[in-house]
Amino acid sequence: MASLSTIIDVHSHPILPFGQGAPVGPGRKQPDWSVESALSYMEEHDISACVLSDPDSANHATGQEARDIARRINETLADIVSRHPSRFGALATLPGQDADGTVAEIVYALDALEMDGVRTSTSINDVYLRLTRLKPIFSRRAHDAMT
Repeated sequence: MASLSTIIDVHSHPILPFGQGAPVGPGRKQPDWSVESALSYMEEHDISACVLSDPDSANHATGQEARDIARRINETLADIVSRHPSRFGALATLPGQDADGTVAEIVYALDALEMDGVRTSTSINDVYLRLTRLKPIFSRRAHDAMT
């Protein structure tokens, strides 16, 4: 078997400062996470780069609240990448229950923040992306807004 000379972690969820302390279950707490601890872990395990994403955080809110959550996460991830561009990439979080907000955030994340892509779940509050209320995300109008 050939050995890997470069390891890239393509599935990493940071615990951002404004999400620390959120409940994760009875008697449990979120793990500690910081850019410095992530870099240390990457060095220790020969991981060359890491793609950060936080796909579900804005899916449990609606309207402006969801848009604000997505924006805050995306700007924080973009800042991490700008400070360590050779070590981190990031996929944008979307306000998944808000089709117009999702399209706007995709445009902002890719054009203004220059993020590497976007990430969402296959379903949001048990509504699959293919269903009617989320179809505007995949419409020609949305595509045109993004090009």
